[in-house]
Amino acid sequence: MPTIEWKDIKGYEGLYQINSDGQVRSLNRVIMRNDKPWNFKGKILSERRDSSGYAHVTFSKGKSFKVHRLLYETFIGKLIPGMDIDHIDNNSYNNNLNNLQQITRRENCSKDNFRRNCTSSYVGVKRHKDKWRANIQLDGKNIHIGIFKMEIDAHMAYLDIRDNPDSALKYRKYVSNN
Repeated sequence: MPTIEWKDIKGYEGLYQINSDGQVRSLNRVIMRNDKPWNFKGKILSERRDSSGYAHVTFSKGKSFKVHRLLYETFIGKLIPGMDIDHIDNNSYNNNLNNLQQITRRENCSKDNFRRNCTSSYVGVKRHKDKWRANIQLDGKNIHIGIFKMEIDAHMAYLDIRDNPDSALKYRKYVSNN
């Protein structure tokens, strides 16, 4: 049986730790109250779940944290701005370090849509009758790329416009002939 590694939580060193299974604990410590020492025994903190099913823990000063974020930032490092922490198996109860990955917000939303019975696993692609519709959001505007017979063609058009927004006109002409 492998030993469980505990690491200090940044900003709370010597007070709180987390392990790779997502358990959070407080550490034994002595606090002075009214000029008297009070011994506090460390313990595994109880979790509460939010409406989305994510586990939260609350530290002594009332500050609440999502467990998967604490785990990721403690063991892996700071999250890149614009990125989300994703539960690979889509189970928010599984806060094991091996089940977490950093993905873009767009990828995470697409993954969420797929979980909600979306018809394509590709970002920006949805089923449209017996064909595939590709859309993209550029500069805050939703742009319809076109309707394609093959799902992969819709995906490739999406990628082409994402990487080269000027190619949108090419697809408008191409799609009008479908």
